[in-house]
Amino acid sequence: MTVTIATDIAFSIIVPVYNSRRTIEACIDSIRTQHFQDFELIIVDDGSIDNCTDQFAGSTDLIVLTKDNQGPGSARNCGARIARGDYLFFIDSDDLAPRWALSCFAEALAWGDRPAIICGNFVEFFDVAPALEYCPPDIVEYQDYLEAAAAGLYAAGGMVAVRRDIFIEAGGFDEAMKVAEDHDLMLRLGEQPGFMHIVAPPTYAKRDHPGSISKSLLLAFYGCKALLAQWQSGRYGISARARTITRGMVGIHLRAAILALGRNHMPRRSMELYLRSFALNARIGRLRFLLGAPVIIGLGLISARGQR
Repeated sequence: MTVTIATDIAFSIIVPVYNSRRTIEACIDSIRTQHFQDFELIIVDDGSIDNCTDQFAGSTDLIVLTKDNQGPGSARNCGARIARGDYLFFIDSDDLAPRWALSCFAEALAWGDRPAIICGNFVEFFDVAPALEYCPPDIVEYQDYLEAAAAGLYAAGGMVAVRRDIFIEAGGFDEAMKVAEDHDLMLRLGEQPGFMHIVAPPTYAKRDHPGSISKSLLLAFYGCKALLAQWQSGRYGISARARTITRGMVGIHLRAAILALGRNHMPRRSMELYLRSFALNARIGRLRFLLGAPVIIGLGLISARGQR
């Protein structure tokens, strides 16, 4: 089924918000000061209890939606349902968009024939916003995201703008997934024609939170379980090409999570992922990993017992 959508603006920027009082103002300011101004701005408050969106009451240059807390995927879908832009650009409320970000995305649009996905690149920062430098955009065109992924490029989160009709056809973000829902969406869109990569300049500044390692690893555990289940069910394509490329992509996530969990005193969760993904890793010939991972997991188990 092809969805035809009337649109009168280039981009809808959607910002899911949850208790972001400390960071939301800087995020929104970075969007308001974009050089390219053909966009609408939609903030979706996902059940915050810190009144972080009250400061935007009465603003005429943005839309604020409020909803019960159901996670970032649900919030993004909520914004997408009222969006009018040809492309949807998602940015988290603690991150920043350099002033030239949308200009670069617009230039990529001028290059391609309405590509399904435009992908930028990001830099990480902690509390202090990085000093970024602009350069003329360096843009590379791929057949689709799977071709880019096979070349080693991975897209997710605020790196991308997705054509709205394709996003709707795909059903948007999977709201049952509370973690890795952005990776899941990109994998489901993997064979949609047209993928433009903005190699430079950076188009997204991602805030790194030095929080609990165990909490981050637990999120990685659940995210990897969900990605593996989606791949096993065939949601990332059924062609031989799609199965092969997405198997490799999911495997990279799984192996990294298994080793990190094993080394950080979470051996049981590490072993669960190891066993669940054994056939996948065997199929792609990761025999060294399959032999070595149990040793790391075993050492992690001994270490965890020693800390009790």
